[in-house]
Amino acid sequence: MNLKEKARAKVKELDQRMAELNTLLYKETNPEKLKEIEREILSVAARTNKFLRMAGADEKEMYAD
Repeated sequence: MNLKEKARAKVKELDQRMAELNTLLYKETNPEKLKEIEREILSVAARTNKFLRMAGADEKEMYAD
């Protein structure tokens, strides 16, 4: 598995986590938990961008499957 394939797999994994976090975000009412979820969303977004750059691909190419 080359770097691009590994990055694509990691992006899919991170996308799944982002979907889970978004669901939690809309269900949660505790302000402290909301802050934790928002921080994790930002972290996942940053890691996703990192893997997109590592693969040398733009977002359209990564989601072309």
